[in-house]
Amino acid sequence: MRRLKNRYIIGAAVLSLLLAVLFITVVVVMKPGEKRAALPSLAAHHAVRSGAVIAKVRSEDEKKAVLRWMSKCSDMPLNMVARIYDEAHKHRFPDLLIAIAKVESNFNPEAVSDAGAVGLMQVMGKTWMNELKDQGIIRNEDDLFSISKCMDASSYILNKYLEWKRNNLRDALLCYGGPDPGYARRILAALGQLEAVKEKSYAGLSRAEAPVPH
Repeated sequence: MRRLKNRYIIGAAVLSLLLAVLFITVVVVMKPGEKRAALPSLAAHHAVRSGAVIAKVRSEDEKKAVLRWMSKCSDMPLNMVARIYDEAHKHRFPDLLIAIAKVESNFNPEAVSDAGAVGLMQVMGKTWMNELKDQGIIRNEDDLFSISKCMDASSYILNKYLEWKRNNLRDALLCYGGPDPGYARRILAALGQLEAVKEKSYAGLSRAEAPVPH
């Protein structure tokens, strides 16, 4: 009889302990309204962070490849072509601006043509001076020797021509550089070279990211 009573007491104690643990789990650990992150969500978050890191590495790798290409096309120091790259990427069509700078001046901000075109992007000051001043892009022709100001001016002019020619790039380029059809071909060729450089940098990074076979 005493053994049965002891078993009853022990069983009741164990049951009470289990109920207490369950109560603590529900009330204390899982507070009302609290959400616990499931493993799939954590895995997805890790994937997003990994994707962001890979995208950043690709962007940096692409920039290095493009800067090497720009340096080969010019006598300008690396810090100057890097500034040109950065200024171009503040605008709507950075690759197009870089291609134009390559063809027009070989990335030389001090370039002046016999026809009076000025600066990195060879802007015709006589043609655009008043409008560029009215838009607050430049104050005088000397501003076109500034990388940022000349890039701003060129971007404005290109957008005007693209709007006028209904986004026909070839026609807009002929307006920008003159009636010589060879001009548009040179710009498009530079764009093609630039794209090839970027694709090559992607391919190299993809090989580096590929898993090593065991």
